[in-house]
Amino acid sequence: MRIKPTSWGPPLVITSMLGAFSPGALAQIVSNGGFEIPLVAPGSATYTAGQSFGGWTVDLGNISLNNECCTGNSFSGLQSAYLSGTFHQDLNTLVGAQYALSYARGCSCDAIHHHEVLLSWGTESVTNRFTELGWGRSSYIFVAADVTTRLSFTGMDILLDDVLLSQWHRLHSQP
Repeated sequence: MRIKPTSWGPPLVITSMLGAFSPGALAQIVSNGGFEIPLVAPGSATYTAGQSFGGWTVDLGNISLNNECCTGNSFSGLQSAYLSGTFHQDLNTLVGAQYALSYARGCSCDAIHHHEVLLSWGTESVTNRFTELGWGRSSYIFVAADVTTRLSFTGMDILLDDVLLSQWHRLHSQP
């Protein structure tokens, strides 16, 4: 199964709905998806290739944790990540299990028209293109092909926040 965007509305509604039918569905797998660790003083802290913070490792370029930005401090919580490169987190997954991922993304102060985030799940990848100013959400369903799956994000002058990932259970079979 390939990565597919979801079409069932805001991810918060989905996770709440899944939680009502499947108690295990709300278990958050991503560590520090709100980029609150470490908490930085007003301004930002920048991490470069080879450095780690709060469960994430920077692969290329740099990632800054921000609590001040022209589009708002963050989508949720106190901080967001400002991408000028690639970073990842290796996750424990069940082979063949489906996972629901959602995240908030926004453009930076100096970005003007077209923005994109490259999202990778193991060997699969999808480019999320958007043009709106401020914050928006993206959601996908993935299938794990291994017991460890690398989740990575790549972007240039992009804000990222509220990364949520949990095992997804079908509530009923589709006709």
